[in-house]
Amino acid sequence: MTAQRISPARTVTESDIALFAGLTADFSPVHSDAAYAARGVFGRRVAHGLLGMSLAEGLLSRTPGQKAPAVAWEWSFDAPLFAGDTIHAVAEPEPGCRRGDGPACERVTVYREDGSPIQRGRHALEDDDAGIVPPFADVVVREDPTLPPAPTTSPEHADETGVYFEDLEVGDRFTTPGYTLGAFELAAFAGLTGDASAGLFGLTLVEGLKHCLAPDRGVGTPMASLSWRWRRVASLHVGDTVFLEVTIQGKRASRTRPDRGIVAQSIHLVAHGRGILQQGQHVQMFRRRPPGRS
Repeated sequence: MTAQRISPARTVTESDIALFAGLTADFSPVHSDAAYAARGVFGRRVAHGLLGMSLAEGLLSRTPGQKAPAVAWEWSFDAPLFAGDTIHAVAEPEPGCRRGDGPACERVTVYREDGSPIQRGRHALEDDDAGIVPPFADVVVREDPTLPPAPTTSPEHADETGVYFEDLEVGDRFTTPGYTLGAFELAAFAGLTGDASAGLFGLTLVEGLKHCLAPDRGVGTPMASLSWRWRRVASLHVGDTVFLEVTIQGKRASRTRPDRGIVAQSIHLVAHGRGILQQGQHVQMFRRRPPGRS
């Protein structure tokens, strides 16, 4: 059994967050608006969860023992990432998921400097002989009919705009505007994250593209990402114009916080003329509609 791999550490800076927002067009107020974020779940601005995930892949790519880039992920978020946090990643071979002389899948945990885990998941490593990597299984999100009706969001959030949990129905579909990939964007992403393959760049565009659905601000008023399942089907190319096809897979009220709801989205990243490049599932927490909002 191959030993675990422990990456070098990396301190996340305000510049990292700003550059990541610019590259991915994800200017969600939880990342960019201090006043808005102060009223939110974490009490202050947070770094993008996908920035942490991308940095972890970049850090692991520079450790001995990784022979191929990751091409599929199952990922969840335990705690927020803030500017000033110093993180490192640990990857361990997943039992029973091997090929040749090395692992085909690894379990990955991202730690803050105090030893607390903030992100964790699994990734599958590229194998030229294996063909298309199968997806990790989706989370099933469905409403529990035994739950009592939930009260709505507190009045302090009544000035928010956008689509709320109640507005989204299973089966709803959305298509975003397009985004054309340039050599600068791909190189800048690789430089920021340290991942020369830029394998997660397609995934990191998802949130920015969803927010392009103005004035609806994506497919809801997000509070936090809970998990991703994602895989690469084909490589990104400079000059690709990509867009998203989003379908609401499932939804349910939160079992512990009645002012919140959970929504699962099936997402395809599509390139004009080339078809699906990447695909997966995103599970997010959304606000319930504030009192007085129609």
